[in-house]
Amino acid sequence: MGNALRVRGLREQLSHLSNLLTLSMVMSDGRDERQILALAVSSVASLTSCRPLASLLTSGSDLRAPDGRVLDWPELTTRLKELDGADGRVTTTRSAWARAYALRAVGGHAGYLVVGADAAPSKDKLFLLRVLMQQTGRALTTTALHRRDRETAGELRTLNARLAETNDRLAASVIDLERRRKTHETLTAVAATGAGEGRYQRGSAPTHRIVGRGGGPLRQPAFLGRPESPGALSSNAGPPTIRAPRRRPPQRAADPRPGPGPGDRGGPAASRGTRGARAGRSGAPSW
Repeated sequence: MGNALRVRGLREQLSHLSNLLTLSMVMSDGRDERQILALAVSSVASLTSCRPLASLLTSGSDLRAPDGRVLDWPELTTRLKELDGADGRVTTTRSAWARAYALRAVGGHAGYLVVGADAAPSKDKLFLLRVLMQQTGRALTTTALHRRDRETAGELRTLNARLAETNDRLAASVIDLERRRKTHETLTAVAATGAGEGRYQRGSAPTHRIVGRGGGPLRQPAFLGRPESPGALSSNAGPPTIRAPRRRPPQRAADPRPGPGPGDRGGPAASRGTRGARAGRSGAPSW
């Protein structure tokens, strides 16, 4: 008779352990903290002779009843703070036996689950309670880690998108600065070597980098001044040319001898006659 009761107890314990294994798998299928704690609360009565009294999560500040409503129980809240992550008895309940179990994991504890009973449970039931609390604490910690990983991944995606946008703007700025630098160097080289007519022919080496692949109109550089006419540099006109200044014919030197006066007639002959008259009066020959 005693062996039969013992075998029956072992079979019942094995069945409870199998249920705990199944419950652990259910808790790890992506549920949130509240859902995991609700599974643990509902499993206390089915695995042991105890009943759940209250629960508390470290991620939340409210003490909750087994049905999920908020409890106003200052004595129990103070007792859980005093335990500070350890298991301990609770004397502020109407149950003959009550105990608070910390939902511990590797990184600490995730909260508390308070259970009570009319009498102290057996060692087998206490063992099942401890296993249930460990599985619940592990599932809560894993869920919290997954949630933080998802939040971190979302932040990284946002930062990567912003970084890619910034890189695109920087690349566009670099391309624009490189184009400006080449244009400046080309114009500086043309100004330093002299602006000949051939240097501004379309497709020439110094200007094709400024005109571009599209073959657009070539603008007159600022150092060449304004065009002669408004339509000289239209879009259909050819490249501007520089014309050499016109050379003026040399002027002849003026004759220093005075010309005939207004009363003189006969031109040069009259001048010679005048000189002869002057010589006769002086007594000198006129030849």
